[in-house]
Amino acid sequence: MNKHRSEDYLNSLQTRVIIFLSYREENIEICKDIAADTMETFIKTLRSEKIDNDFAWLREVAKNKLFNFLKRSKKQELFPDESNLYDESYWGGSVENEGESNLEEEDLVNILKELLSTKEFKVWELHSAGYPNQEIADIFNISYGRVAVIKSNIRKKLRNYMSRDSRSTDFNS
Repeated sequence: MNKHRSEDYLNSLQTRVIIFLSYREENIEICKDIAADTMETFIKTLRSEKIDNDFAWLREVAKNKLFNFLKRSKKQELFPDESNLYDESYWGGSVENEGESNLEEEDLVNILKELLSTKEFKVWELHSAGYPNQEIADIFNISYGRVAVIKSNIRKKLRNYMSRDSRSTDFNS
């Protein structure tokens, strides 16, 4: 390692990265882990590329690593075990145990599970929880426009279902 990038210099850079990350993330242990990972990437990159501004490069890489970490954490928080997504207990038990007030919501969830693909259902779930399109896009690593298209497809499927359902209902009986 050359004189410019001595161990003291690298330690100082790592400290600066931790401080930089701490403005964006409260958990200092997460900041330290991401800073260490960033420094490891930095050292590997130095072997094959020339980096003009070390701290600017580190700042961008650390910011991206933190963003990806938070995105994965958010996804795990929202969908801790995706296999349970269609389990009755995930939604708070069966309709018989919940009473009349939740029957309509449970019916809607069941209808949506039948109508929508897994990704459409998850987008609907996030949308109904109040997440804006950009956050949904970030969670699924898709574009904002793709989220809008998925939501449009969900609305079309619901409209088709509702119009099919209303035609099959006999209002004269």
